[in-house]
Amino acid sequence: MAVAFDGVMFPTREGYKEARVGVVYEPDWGCARTPEAEAGLRKEYFATTGSRESLVREVCGRAVPERRER
Repeated sequence: MAVAFDGVMFPTREGYKEARVGVVYEPDWGCARTPEAEAGLRKEYFATTGSRESLVREVCGRAVPERRER
């Protein structure tokens, strides 16, 4: 299971805001490295301009196996 976060600043009329993103990715090392096979891998993306803490809670909550829906 891989979890990653990133952010980027963007201009608005009220000043700069940060867009925050997170991803949960479950690699399958036996998967063929073709676009078709990789499209079937589990990847979940999240984005917000809200707080970092809420994004981390959401993303990490989805990474915990017993909280995931399959």
